[in-house]
Amino acid sequence: MIEREVVQSRVKTVPSLVVVVLAWIKQALTWSKHRAVTIMVWERSSAIGSVHATLVSSVKTLLVGRRNEVSVATVLLAAVLAPAVTWWVATTSGYPPLEQWLVGTWTGTDPYWIVFAGTAVLVGIGTISAAVNSGVIPTSLLVMAPLFGLAVTRYGTRYTEPVFGPQVVSLPEAVEFATAVAALGGLPLALAGFVLGELLRRGFRRLEIRALLAPVRSDS
Repeated sequence: MIEREVVQSRVKTVPSLVVVVLAWIKQALTWSKHRAVTIMVWERSSAIGSVHATLVSSVKTLLVGRRNEVSVATVLLAAVLAPAVTWWVATTSGYPPLEQWLVGTWTGTDPYWIVFAGTAVLVGIGTISAAVNSGVIPTSLLVMAPLFGLAVTRYGTRYTEPVFGPQVVSLPEAVEFATAVAALGGLPLALAGFVLGELLRRGFRRLEIRALLAPVRSDS
């Protein structure tokens, strides 16, 4: 009789044990689900973060350059180059011959080789800057600086207006004129040099990769 009661009591505990086991399974499944969702969200955020970091790095390299110290040195060089060119022009030819050379070359009536040589030098400066460090901003400033220095020498020169008669170029007028010349003339040259510099850098990089792979191919 006692054994029968023991068996019955044990049989009665089976449903409760089943309920407990099912509850444990449910909790385990819930935890696994939350864990999987957490891992999925983390992986997705990591992928987005990686893409964002790569995009930011690419944009930074395009605009500022690969190395900050080189970019800062380039900007400082541009800041020194502009007044140096101004001093050189002011102590040699002055502004009026520059205007005559540019107008004669642009219209084709009296081309000057120095205008073509100067254009080639500016494109070469942009090419070297882009090949060494990239960065549209420092490259553009470096190319625009000599043009600004040339054009600002218009300060103090005389010109005649049809209405007001003889006028003297003031400092604000000279700075405004030099900024326009540097922007309109320097930016296209800087972009041309930048494209050439990037192509040159990629060409050298491919040659380096081929040189590194040449021994491996010869061994195979």
